[in-house]
Amino acid sequence: MIVPADPAKPTTTASHVAAHAATTPHAIAVVDGEQSWTFAELSGEIDQLSQQLRKFSLNSRATVAVEWDDPYTHWAILLALESLGLTSATFTKPEVSQSQAIFDQADLVLSMPGSPPPPAKQVHVISPTWLKGGENQTASEGVANLVQEAGYPVRIIQGTGTTGSPKTMLITARAQEYRILQNLKRMNIGAETRYLLEMAFNVAVEFYIATACLRAGGTCIWDRSRRVPDAITHHGATHAALFVGSLAQNIRHLPTSFTKPAGFTIRSFGGPLIAELRTKTLARLADTVIESYGTNEVPAVADMAPDGTGDILSDVSVEIIDEDDNPVIGVAGTIRIQSPYMVTQYLNDPSASQERFRDGWFYPGDYGVMPEPGKLQVLGRTDDLLNIHGIKLHPANLEAQVAEIDDVAEAAITSLTQTDGGSHVCVCLVLEPDRKPADVIEAVSAALPPIISEASVIQVTLIPKTKNGKIQRRKLDELLLEAILSQADDAP
Repeated sequence: MIVPADPAKPTTTASHVAAHAATTPHAIAVVDGEQSWTFAELSGEIDQLSQQLRKFSLNSRATVAVEWDDPYTHWAILLALESLGLTSATFTKPEVSQSQAIFDQADLVLSMPGSPPPPAKQVHVISPTWLKGGENQTASEGVANLVQEAGYPVRIIQGTGTTGSPKTMLITARAQEYRILQNLKRMNIGAETRYLLEMAFNVAVEFYIATACLRAGGTCIWDRSRRVPDAITHHGATHAALFVGSLAQNIRHLPTSFTKPAGFTIRSFGGPLIAELRTKTLARLADTVIESYGTNEVPAVADMAPDGTGDILSDVSVEIIDEDDNPVIGVAGTIRIQSPYMVTQYLNDPSASQERFRDGWFYPGDYGVMPEPGKLQVLGRTDDLLNIHGIKLHPANLEAQVAEIDDVAEAAITSLTQTDGGSHVCVCLVLEPDRKPADVIEAVSAALPPIISEASVIQVTLIPKTKNGKIQRRKLDELLLEAILSQADDAP
């Protein structure tokens, strides 16, 4: 019997998979489209891959980076690595140029056939022959019962890089166990759970939600060929994890014939969930919507209510500080956080570590207010604040409201500094096919507060975002300048 997640006594996920394989061998563990694998098959795959990985003769606590391909194979490799006492990291092909910090740390990189070789010490291609183990495969030695040290580094994750290069951080066995335990408890995950996931494991929240589901004996589902509503119906999903932008698009394009599944739960992440989108989601798609405020450095910090106020979790400390670093209540300021399981530094980045981690606190770069002790309202990123004639506005909720306008697919609001030092607000829109800014400008102006109702509306082909849907403001400004120059060139 495998005990539930316990940060004081971390266990390998392979141990849980092996336990489920012994008691419910035919239960489905992983689904990818029309393919599925049982716990017995997954446990055997982990055992076989561990033998292949032993051949690299890596030292204990070595780091292996694995390129994402199909979720079943990728996950089996990660779990085999963990069972051997090795640290794992996930990267995708588009992220190769952004993942040098991971490659510098890695003793081995496992890449997919046809991918450009990452700049690393040792690179091995995950060929079909290697996955099968060759002709001389020996009998299994069993690896699922490794006893982990609480401070052992088991995982490397990367932040989303909203304001610059992604930040890379180590997750210990103790911290990983805590993240898994959070998901098990807060989302009521059990053996009957059928969790639909949308992203790869380079998104940390997806990895820990899926791992929690797998440990509980539930089923983790990916389906890249179907839209989310169709996948929910086809696979009989009970839960889904979606970033806010994806949720908004799926609700907007939800067929009128779609039947809302009873008891369905949505976990949203990647930004605030405005009241209108929450209401539509509860009316059309889910009976429960779970929204939390957290970061990669400190997983869940507060559970957010429909009014945008969060209840701070009991084992997390949050303060709002003013410009003199004094804690304040009822006044907007900078958020700082403490947690016994938070990351305490970035990997090989002392400058960023010094900026974000000070005196035992983590400073996420967010702006907020505590209306009363134990309550938190997150107002936005400090870097995203719009300073209009001395008045500070937070664009996130405004962007979500503009995105709800008919014919607007996506929206982002930023400001450009003028030659006189003032700011001019620009609303960047990705419009539905064959639509122009003139079609929506009246509705956009009505959705904005009076102080910025005269903002310029600029059509762009895309809004640059991180892998979990957060807007990359610096890239947006570059794109905005290109769009303005292009429109100027097109003018008569």
